[in-house]
Amino acid sequence: EVHDNLYSLSTKELSNKKSKAIVQLDLDGQFVAEHKNAKCVVDIDSTNINRCCNKKMCTYKGYRWLFADEYYNGNFSFKQDDRINKRANSIILVYKDRIEKFNSIRECMRATDYKNVSNIAKGKYNHYSKKLDCYIYYEEKYLEMECGNLIA
Repeated sequence: EVHDNLYSLSTKELSNKKSKAIVQLDLDGQFVAEHKNAKCVVDIDSTNINRCCNKKMCTYKGYRWLFADEYYNGNFSFKQDDRINKRANSIILVYKDRIEKFNSIRECMRATDYKNVSNIAKGKYNHYSKKLDCYIYYEEKYLEMECGNLIA
């Protein structure tokens, strides 16, 4: 009898039975919206939303994503951010007249339309970019250098 019921359901109905409601939060953890499931979010890749909900990614498209039951039960924390954000290093661009900070390599590449940010920040090449006319560093490296200059 159970098998008859399962076979009578369409694959779409079966997949909807597995889907979970999700909650969209801003980066500060403030409620933005609730969605029936990840596929219901318009113009956003549901795979990455599910990765956030399953704690494999921290944020996606500038939002935090949680399963709704975790959110409403208070059964969540953002402690995984520390582990995940080590991969998403902040980038510092040091110009002659100013310093700009970007939260990730991708954000910096989009803002500057320069694709070699990662290699320069790693020190694979000289930290100076002729194209951007500035020095490029990971934030941690830049702060180490600044602290060294203050001590010396």
